[in-house]
Amino acid sequence: MKNKILVILLTLFSLAATAQPLSLDECFRLAQENNKQIRSRQAQTKQATYTVKAQRANYLPDIALTGSGYWNNSKGTLLSIPETYLPCYDMMTGTPIQTSLAALFPGTTIGYEIGTIMRGGVSVTQPIYTGGKITSAYRMAQTAEKMSKLQETQTQQSVWIEVAEAYTLLVRAQEMQQVAQQHHALLDKLLHDVQSAVRHGMKIHNDELKVQVRLNESELAVHRADNARRLAAKNLCQLIGQPYDEDFAVEGTLPKFDVGRTFEAHLEARPEFQMLDCQNEMASQQMRLVRSEMLPQVGLQGNYNYILGLKVDDATVLDGGSFSVVLNVSIPLYHFGGRSNKVKAAQAKMEQVELERQDLVEKMQLELSQATDNLDEARLEAELAVKSLSQAEENLQLSRKQYEAGMESISDLLEAQTLWQQAFAAKVETDCQQYLCGLRYMRAAGENLGLK
Repeated sequence: MKNKILVILLTLFSLAATAQPLSLDECFRLAQENNKQIRSRQAQTKQATYTVKAQRANYLPDIALTGSGYWNNSKGTLLSIPETYLPCYDMMTGTPIQTSLAALFPGTTIGYEIGTIMRGGVSVTQPIYTGGKITSAYRMAQTAEKMSKLQETQTQQSVWIEVAEAYTLLVRAQEMQQVAQQHHALLDKLLHDVQSAVRHGMKIHNDELKVQVRLNESELAVHRADNARRLAAKNLCQLIGQPYDEDFAVEGTLPKFDVGRTFEAHLEARPEFQMLDCQNEMASQQMRLVRSEMLPQVGLQGNYNYILGLKVDDATVLDGGSFSVVLNVSIPLYHFGGRSNKVKAAQAKMEQVELERQDLVEKMQLELSQATDNLDEARLEAELAVKSLSQAEENLQLSRKQYEAGMESISDLLEAQTLWQQAFAAKVETDCQQYLCGLRYMRAAGENLGLK
């Protein structure tokens, strides 16, 4: 019973926890754990790490255990000597003895049978000199691992920007939803006031119809705002790896960005810039790898083999082991320009990478300049939006007082109400845009976006 109560409490606690609005940092954490792009890059980095370990093993001896079995039904006679009489010789002088006696040789037959032959052995191969091939391949693998980590960081930054944009859009949608609801509530209150005034003969029925038309429009705006909020919530859920939930909500505030702060540009800290250095290193090692084909190759191999089989006169002939050492030296002489042209191709690749590096550096500088201008414009728009909202609120208050005093038409009041709604929406929009421009500026300037 106690366990059931505990399970129920934990379930209720988890449901309550998921119902809490998420902060931007929590969205970043969920994206780090669940985003498919980030996890794909992490798997790629893991693959590159294993490749480095595989290339490092080429420095060490290669030990192999070999074995084979062979069967053949061939059998026959190796030597056959018939029975015969042999002459006698003097043991001292070696000369034949003239005698009627002779030694009898009974004759012999030597047979063979191949049957089953089994072989087993161990070989150890150690490269001594490969012209730098192993070293170049190992360094290329290390560079590829570094590039993979930089790509993982770059992907994280891109996902961070996407999550921040999706989070900001959801905050914007929630704010716009509140603006639409407030505007609808004000129009609904105004409709009741005008209807009361019409019943008492203080206003004409035409004013009531004008307010009713605007109220219908605001009802549609509220519905559209609800749909926009749900769509923005699903977009954020996809990025952070959460199931779609229409009750999904985020905190209604964005992190504060110091609009007066100017970051010092560190283009060399950007992953894109560091990957350029890796590409140069990769091209350089590729040229060394190709050049190694023109250099001598030296290797040493030691073998131990054991063979069992092959019967001669029912006796096993092969039954024992043996050691052998092989020194292999290969010196390329001439290949009709095949290897030298590969080296020239690798040199051309290095030139290409260097030109691409210079081009990308110029583009990053241009991106930083554009991000600076966008942030400056976003700051000005945010300042003007605050002023416009203050003026729209004051204008709405004056219009309402003048309408109640009979000095202004209902159309003017409705226009003032619309201007207030637009100014409120513009302030929400500029606040979100200023934060996003600040985030993009930080990325373009090479600043840390808070990645762990």
